[in-house]
Amino acid sequence: MRHRRVLNPLLSPLHRAHFIATLTVVVFALGLGNAIAADSLAVEAVSNRADLVSGGDVLVRVILPPGVNANQAVLSLNGQPLANVLHAAPDGRGFLALVTGLSLGHNTVMLSGGGSSVQLDVMNYPAGGPVFSGPHLQP
Repeated sequence: MRHRRVLNPLLSPLHRAHFIATLTVVVFALGLGNAIAADSLAVEAVSNRADLVSGGDVLVRVILPPGVNANQAVLSLNGQPLANVLHAAPDGRGFLALVTGLSLGHNTVMLSGGGSSVQLDVMNYPAGGPVFSGPHLQP
């Protein structure tokens, strides 16, 4: 009895080369994206989505590029600088800042430093809603 070897067409040298080339491009693109992101300012809401904040405050993460330290960065709310709000994040990923005093509706959190700036648009709702559905219950 003769055995015939059946080749999987997906394992052909041409398919393997195409797969390796595609994988290389994807890995390079992801690495380049992370390198670009690491060299720029960033501010993001971490306590909630920036469009669903309630109660007048939001916790934000601030990422500073190499060469810019926390003393050189300025975080502001609606054009007013906030003093001494940046604290090193416990996970080592940038700094955390509790931004308080949000007005109801649209707010702008601006981060400036190293000659550039970035902003985060925050929508603040009352603590009673409409972020949470249902009637507001009292104990």
